Amino acid sequence: MHSACLEFDPHTFTPLLSACSALLDPKRGKQVHALMIKNGIDLGTVTKTAVVNMYSKYGYLSDSIKAFEEVEYPDVVTWNSLLSSFLRHSLVKEAFGVFGAMRKEGVEFSEFTLCSLLKACTSFKAFRLGKQVHGLVVVMSRDLVVLGTALIDFYSSVGHVSEAMKVFSSLSWRKDNVMCNSLIAGCIQNRQHKQAFAIMSTMKPNVVALTSALVACSENSDLRVGMQIHCVATRFGFTSETQLCNKLVDMYAKCGKILTARSLFDRIRDKDVVSWTSIIDAYGRHGHGQEGLELFKKMGQEGTMISPNSVTFLAVLSACGHSGLVEEGRELFNLVREKYGLEPGVEHYSCCIDILGRAGRIEDVWHLFHDMNKNGTRPSTEIWAALLNACRLNLDVLRGEFAAKQLLELQPNNPANYVMLSNFYASVGRKTCCGGWSCTRSQKKVGSSHLLLFTIGRRRRAVTALKNLQPHQTCIKQYKPALSTRRSQHGGYEKLADESTIGLLPPAEAPTLKRSKTVPSRVLVSSTKLPSELPLPKVKKANSKSHPLFSLFDSRRKKKATAKPEFTRYLEYVKEGGVWDVNSNMPVIYYK
Repeated sequence: MHSACLEFDPHTFTPLLSACSALLDPKRGKQVHALMIKNGIDLGTVTKTAVVNMYSKYGYLSDSIKAFEEVEYPDVVTWNSLLSSFLRHSLVKEAFGVFGAMRKEGVEFSEFTLCSLLKACTSFKAFRLGKQVHGLVVVMSRDLVVLGTALIDFYSSVGHVSEAMKVFSSLSWRKDNVMCNSLIAGCIQNRQHKQAFAIMSTMKPNVVALTSALVACSENSDLRVGMQIHCVATRFGFTSETQLCNKLVDMYAKCGKILTARSLFDRIRDKDVVSWTSIIDAYGRHGHGQEGLELFKKMGQEGTMISPNSVTFLAVLSACGHSGLVEEGRELFNLVREKYGLEPGVEHYSCCIDILGRAGRIEDVWHLFHDMNKNGTRPSTEIWAALLNACRLNLDVLRGEFAAKQLLELQPNNPANYVMLSNFYASVGRKTCCGGWSCTRSQKKVGSSHLLLFTIGRRRRAVTALKNLQPHQTCIKQYKPALSTRRSQHGGYEKLADESTIGLLPPAEAPTLKRSKTVPSRVLVSSTKLPSELPLPKVKKANSKSHPLFSLFDSRRKKKATAKPEFTRYLEYVKEGGVWDVNSNMPVIYYK
């Protein structure tokens, strides 16, 4: 058209600007805008609004504001484009200022305006602002059907699931799959799994809902429900969906079924980077770091040549840490930047510091820390905690105190930090320095004793260390002497007693700690019908040995129960101040 020297009109440029916005090609967009100015065409509001929208999508805030100022009579679409431009730059206060100016000008806002404001409140967890927007929706009698999903997302993100349920209930006569999926995801995000499953049971299964439900099964280690969801997915023909298969792999891995997870992974036709990351993380979690490394190498050799991302590297580094593969971990860390052009994040540095610290290479730990500072990565609480743990393992007092000081400055109210510091001083033989920290820790309670959920048969049983809350207390007491005898024969708590935390606890607290560690074992021997597998909380700390306390015999079945390494890591995590809640992910004890 331009070559034929045909005249342009405003209607010519509007679709061109929309195309440039969709392609996210700033160079072409600026060329079209320059051609408009060069031809001196009297542009209308629609075309100028398209210019504002284009620069807004490019992220050019100043150009978007200039284009907006050139609009003589901006309409609601023009104002929405400017509003979106501010929100893309995370300028929530300025965006609400634009909304206020819009109302002063007497422009009638649309549902899209309110959706944009609700998304901003969702991103920044601004509960009070979002509540005001909801009130405006009600006062102005806006259509809640259009805004229902945005309101549900907002209330779920700020932790008010009950408010999200109220919105959902008021629209139950107009609910659709998008709204149901949003509420299911919100319930799972807030760990209200029962409500999520109840909502899912009232709707026709779809990929998004089943994927969200599998996340709940993974978090709660509910293998039975997870297998039922797998059956539903197979029945409705959803097993070809890569996203759903990825969650199935993750669910089976977190429930201890690593072979099933690998079998599912091998059957995924269109594997993506999430598929590979899930199976690598699964092997690392179960202490099979070498298999995880082999899969990582195979990932680059596949015909699709899928490139790993930062999460993949974190999974591989974690696998190396769980299996004690020090040199392999260092080599992989160097590959992040050299071969793949990715910048290591705080999590990568923290994982590598943990690997080197556990291998006794404390000087390499601090060299890596200085390199991190040179590269412009600011140390976070994860870094200082990893450094403090490395100094504890290698008895490095001066640098350990430096790391502890930085950690407590960043997180003075985190009780786990004081536990780590007490452990550090006890490990280096300075228990006299622990008194003040122990008193502070006693005022800042880490949390209540552990409440574990076990699936035995078809029942979910809760186990707590608190007295008189265990339903099988009488039966457990019968096995207590035998457990104590076997514990003393195999080292049991004698080995743990040499560690720092138990030595620091006041005498009144020691029985509670001892009871919390033995309750899972007592459940093993007190249950009349023992399963082939018993899930226990998983952790990420590296350890390669099973504690002898958990090599127990059941007098009725004559079968030996050997704890997986993950459970020993659980003990170490508890000992270092970790807290587990009801919905903790759980590894497995296998009966041989």
